[in-house]
Amino acid sequence: MYEKKEYYLKALAGLNQLNEPIYKRVFSKHFLGKSKVFENEIQGVVISAARRFHPDVDSDPEVMSAEEVLSQIFVETYSQELWIKGPLRLQVCGKVSGFSEFPFGVGLNADMLKNAEICQEQDICKVVTVENKANFMKMPYEEGTLLVYTHGFFSPKERFFLKKLETVLKKKRVEYFHTGDLDYGGIRIFQHIQKNIFPKLQPLWMDEETFLKYAEEAAAVEEAYLDKLRKLSVPETLEGLKKCILETGKVIEQECMLWKE
Repeated sequence: MYEKKEYYLKALAGLNQLNEPIYKRVFSKHFLGKSKVFENEIQGVVISAARRFHPDVDSDPEVMSAEEVLSQIFVETYSQELWIKGPLRLQVCGKVSGFSEFPFGVGLNADMLKNAEICQEQDICKVVTVENKANFMKMPYEEGTLLVYTHGFFSPKERFFLKKLETVLKKKRVEYFHTGDLDYGGIRIFQHIQKNIFPKLQPLWMDEETFLKYAEEAAAVEEAYLDKLRKLSVPETLEGLKKCILETGKVIEQECMLWKE
């Protein structure tokens, strides 16, 4: 018990030193002496504490997974990549790269997010964040539109990069949209992006019309789930979706929209 407490205190001290993502086992080896101690002994306690006290962590495990919680505190379980599709222009090592040449999308790794400069001149008039990978991959390349795969909640490094992009795009008339699951989690992800990255964000295909269109694919949820949603304050643009979920007692995953196309 004493040893576990000591590991926990060392882990907290280590987390306070992080300002860059680090692989979980590298973190464990460096700060705790063994590569698997964090995962085997104290990961659950750290995640619980983060859910209680960290401002960027959602307390609900149905909304933010354990891996996503760790990502918010810079501990990564896999290589971090931000997938985009569209005409983003970056300057890397003194050379300008335009990603319009990759119409099927490209992944920007952690080093790219850290070192690339966002060019001031951009041909972007619309940004769409997409919650699910299948939908992101299926959405076609469109001139002037930047698609960004969220994989749930953006990590701190991804948020920092996207906020820099939003700053660059402020001088243009750019529209911001998010499309995701028609459920409690999808609403929370929308709110997270709107609060932390794109203040002008609007929902896309997250309304009453879309819900009714795919109603046959809806899945029932428990009353406790609906109670959480009742207590959740949502923007006016999502009131229609909230109403549909509460009235039907059902939710819709974004991937089903591909099946019904």
